[in-house]
Amino acid sequence: MKKWLLSHQETMLADCIALCSIDSTLGEPPYTKDAPFGPGIRKALDCAFGIARRLGMQTLDCDGYVGHAETVGDYPKDAEPFYILTHLDIVPPGDNWTTPPFQPTVRSGNLYARGAIDNKAPTVAALYAAAAANATGKLKRPVRVVFGCDEETTWEGLAHYPHKMNEGFAPDAEFPVIYAEKGVLWLEISWDGRPDPFLTSFQGGERPNMVPDWAEAVTNGVTQTEKGISAHGSTPELGENAARKLAARLHSSTQKNTAAAFLCEILAKAGPDGAGLNIACEDEPSGPLTVNAGKAFLQDGHASVTLDIRYPVTADISNLMSNLRTALSKEAEINFEIKEISHKKPLYVPQDDPLVTTLTTIYNQHTKQNAAPISMGGATYARALTHGVAFGPLPPDCEGTAHQVDEYISLEQFYALAEIYAKAIATICGK
Repeated sequence: MKKWLLSHQETMLADCIALCSIDSTLGEPPYTKDAPFGPGIRKALDCAFGIARRLGMQTLDCDGYVGHAETVGDYPKDAEPFYILTHLDIVPPGDNWTTPPFQPTVRSGNLYARGAIDNKAPTVAALYAAAAANATGKLKRPVRVVFGCDEETTWEGLAHYPHKMNEGFAPDAEFPVIYAEKGVLWLEISWDGRPDPFLTSFQGGERPNMVPDWAEAVTNGVTQTEKGISAHGSTPELGENAARKLAARLHSSTQKNTAAAFLCEILAKAGPDGAGLNIACEDEPSGPLTVNAGKAFLQDGHASVTLDIRYPVTADISNLMSNLRTALSKEAEINFEIKEISHKKPLYVPQDDPLVTTLTTIYNQHTKQNAAPISMGGATYARALTHGVAFGPLPPDCEGTAHQVDEYISLEQFYALAEIYAKAIATICGK
């Protein structure tokens, strides 16, 4: 397998560059029948299909919502497929890139592009890994690489997939293995209140799962701006929330019990640990709860704040919601509504589970390390599997640039991914 992959490195990199050159952020409606998430994601799906077909795999297109590529071989008729769940959609690139985010650039041994690490290079690596393992002729079950199209937003696409997905992994996190993923709850808090004569409009952030790196407000007819540092919504402590910074600067000038004052108060309370909202908690398998105030909006007397809450696998969600409502009710005499935008329940697979131990061993043998399985706050498609975990692509203690400016993957790690995934496929699916 290693020799096969070495002989295909040039093509593998070219395919990755082609896929990363596509702006596959969620499009704006109206959508077409075969592009339910916009033309960019449709183009990325077609590109992935093209790569898979050249590698000798069969493809399935579920009307643009999701698709897969499957290895072809002389398998038993009742052979259960092994699933690798990837995604082709990306978050918006943001500003201030060193090189354009959709002009993939190799420099200093790294490939820079939006989607490079999350999740296009792992997608290409998985396809080549499946082809390499299948080329040995020793697989007893097919491999299906599933292409998700809305992982960064609603996860609606997987509902259109016609097959039950049992065992597999998602190459969308860290090595060696993610055995626990926190629950992910997106909430929109909205309200109407008395307009504030000082702060008349406010806007910050683009997605719940991105720390806002910009915010702007109009005060007394003058536009004010604030910059921050973007980070993944599961690790808000690694970024600087521009919306929270701007609100803190303006709060003292707002009038009490106005819509604007309530906005500033919520943002002040919505710190990364959840303590200000009275929802801080943690557990042994998955660690502490986190909060990201990903979007904030105010126009005269109408306002909203969108929260991305990552809660521990053993947390009681009803208690969290009760504590949140209580904390918000104490802030102002304003009626507010809490709307659930999305809720992904936690994932937990015991560390002694054979899938966890097998993948951990494969990674450690390849890297000559002794890394142990870990938990995280991120949400991967592993949750869609009956028996699944997240497996890579980021090495332990390595800089993670997903959702950040100048996102990249090192070429060394890109090629290593294909080897590691091919070994995992051969071990789990081999005769």
